[in-house]
Amino acid sequence: MFSAKSFLWAGALWAVATGPVASESLREAVRNALATYPDLASARAEATASVYEMLELERDFLPTVRLYGDAGAERVDDPSSLSVSDNDNTKFRRQLGVEAEFVLFDGYRRANAVYANAARADGSILRLLDASETLALNAWHQDQVVELPVGATVIASNDFCQNAALVIGKSILTIQAHPEFDRTTTQGLIEHRSDAVPSALVEAATRSLSQPTDNEALADRMAAFLKKGAK
Repeated sequence: MFSAKSFLWAGALWAVATGPVASESLREAVRNALATYPDLASARAEATASVYEMLELERDFLPTVRLYGDAGAERVDDPSSLSVSDNDNTKFRRQLGVEAEFVLFDGYRRANAVYANAARADGSILRLLDASETLALNAWHQDQVVELPVGATVIASNDFCQNAALVIGKSILTIQAHPEFDRTTTQGLIEHRSDAVPSALVEAATRSLSQPTDNEALADRMAAFLKKGAK
């Protein structure tokens, strides 16, 4: 069982950050969702690995320095070839040195490696952003889920509605907002039901009618979810 609370809220434009327990901003959506959403965690891990791989290439542009040294003793005993004063002597030796090597030109191998890794890092970051983003949707509702049903995972929220979208298993997706509402539908609600809504909310909703919504983007996400869950 889950519970809902009743109150009236009108909004021509509702910013919803996708990702579990996410806030309205993209930065917050990514940070809060990564802990529990596998797709986001995977995308972040891939992006992080790509960036570190690119940073590792810095070493190819640095000089190679080798410090070496040794010390030892040598005893000479060759009476047939050496005089008495030079024979049967123990001589000590030691040395210390530094060698440095710097590659001036390598046929653009290092530069091309940086470009290739940078492209992979950009792709990983774009996939991460694609997995977590902020969507703007029309909303006009009185009831709101305040207690999650068993097995539900929050995938979208904002400051007003913490449980804005839920996933249960692989084939149930619920959305509190109205991606099926276009500008005309929302404007009609404002005109015919504004008497039940505080004037400040009506004014805010009217102003937001000129802003674009992400209905089509969410429709694509819904279709992809159902197709994936049906497999």
